[in-house]
Amino acid sequence: MASVGGIAGTFPARKFEPLLKLGLDITLFLYRECSFPAERAILARYRSRVKYLPKRKSGWKSRVRHRLLLLQRALFCPGRTLRLIAAALRRHGLTAKARGSVFRLLPFLGQGFDLVHLEDGWLAQELLDLILFKHILGVKIVVSFRGADLLVNSLINTETCRTMLEASDDSHFVSEALLRRARELGLPQTKGRVIPPGIEPHLFDPSSSPRPDRASPEDGLRLLSIGRLDWGKGYEYGLKVISIIAGRGMKVRYDIVGEGRLYEALRYAVWQMGLEGVAHLHGRLGRDEFLPLMRQAHIFIHPAVREGFGNAVLEAQCFGLPVVCTDAGGLPEAVEDGVTGFVVPSRDPEALADRVCELAKDEELRARMGEQGRKRVLAKFTLEQQAARFLEFYLDVAGGQQHVEEQ
Repeated sequence: MASVGGIAGTFPARKFEPLLKLGLDITLFLYRECSFPAERAILARYRSRVKYLPKRKSGWKSRVRHRLLLLQRALFCPGRTLRLIAAALRRHGLTAKARGSVFRLLPFLGQGFDLVHLEDGWLAQELLDLILFKHILGVKIVVSFRGADLLVNSLINTETCRTMLEASDDSHFVSEALLRRARELGLPQTKGRVIPPGIEPHLFDPSSSPRPDRASPEDGLRLLSIGRLDWGKGYEYGLKVISIIAGRGMKVRYDIVGEGRLYEALRYAVWQMGLEGVAHLHGRLGRDEFLPLMRQAHIFIHPAVREGFGNAVLEAQCFGLPVVCTDAGGLPEAVEDGVTGFVVPSRDPEALADRVCELAKDEELRARMGEQGRKRVLAKFTLEQQAARFLEFYLDVAGGQQHVEEQ
């Protein structure tokens, strides 16, 4: 079975475990601790497989550890260690950046990995030397692209994105929309694999608890959005939708769950638009805290202007909620228009409001779309299905070749 080194800033531990159960030999490299207690508990069970990469700024203890690691690698694989140092010096000169590059790549030297998977494009950009020096490390490189790391970054750091796509052995994309963008940047037809996100359906099972507290829309329409408070999620358009619906004489409540840099801007917009008491910013909530909001909600809305795929949309559909979303990025792949919800043009709050009102007036349509949404998630977007697709992908990239140890 292939040996994989996975690198992530934070890592969805629930994805890590299914891959191990399939027999994949994984070592997970993290920059920092996972922030969710459930994921920390999973990683604690596999502590021997979890390592932490050196930080950019470190104290004397870290510097001592780095030098000991350098000495160890120099003893066991001297040729590759010297070539790595030489490559870093050629690329960065006699600078601290060259030293940092060497120390950050040493953990991958001589470890017997068949491939290393960089879990998102931001990390790949930060660890570009890992991709460029892969031949020295003796590994193949896979890079994942999940949304802004390609859709936005390719507009700002175009040549760097092209380099990542060209120099890596293959790339994974969470949606066809991202793959199309990569093709525009020059990704050849021989590269590129779409593997959509996967979730754990039992965590979002509407039958696991009753919904006695859900009122009729006539008594107050409940709308819900969940996601990071980021400009790409389009929350200001969501607030405009609420304003339009309220202007049509419908009583409505809008719950937004998530944290991020846009909190102050959104809090001000709620006040400025006269939506206090209507739109509620809950901040970050755990699953047990936001599930009651899902039970109360009639419709899940996702007014994004930029989206890789939309995990929250999958979770809402799994819970039996009809979804009204935009056509940003991979959302048309996450929601089947007219079947599990409605997909409208991005930046069009009137279109969003029209579809929300249509659903609000038709209980049978809401129920049917909610039922179809859960069925579709169970059929296509489970964690086990995702893990099986990644296993196939890794084996294809590794090409059945054994890692070549230094002579």
